[in-house]
Amino acid sequence: MKQFSEKGVSRRIFLDYSIRALGAFITAAVGVPIIGYVISPVLAKSKKEEWVSLGLVEDFKPGPPRAVEFTAFVRDGWIESSARRTVWVTTQNGKDFTLFNPHCTHLGCAVYWDANDQKLKSPCHGGVFDPVDGRVLAGPPPRPLDTLPVKVEGGNLYCQYIDFRLGVTDKAPI
Repeated sequence: MKQFSEKGVSRRIFLDYSIRALGAFITAAVGVPIIGYVISPVLAKSKKEEWVSLGLVEDFKPGPPRAVEFTAFVRDGWIESSARRTVWVTTQNGKDFTLFNPHCTHLGCAVYWDANDQKLKSPCHGGVFDPVDGRVLAGPPPRPLDTLPVKVEGGNLYCQYIDFRLGVTDKAPI
């Protein structure tokens, strides 16, 4: 059978090529997004480590924990907004620091310092935490207060703020 005549491509060959081209186009239109979805976790950028300055190291004296507020920039898709954050800073010697996420590990209520009992307490369900290491002293919290990454650089104290899953025994970032 002769595929090409002197006049050009036969109708049958033209339709065959057209159907194949249309099939390839549809396959690419559907396949590329699916492949992108499958491999996107590999290509995704890891979360940028954002270190926030909490102040000069010399401003943090040994003693009870101190609440430090700062503004963090939160990105949700294309929208970037500012959010007020708080961390509890504690030190026993003025050189080594422990930073606690301010949320109770039970239901996420804001933990406060009770100067009379010298403990960190949650107003929800009576959670009580040790101010030195954050361990649970009373109440239903399933784990100690969550500690945050800390570094001292150039005489300043820095933290990396992270929120964690609530109500579970494992410390898992959100």
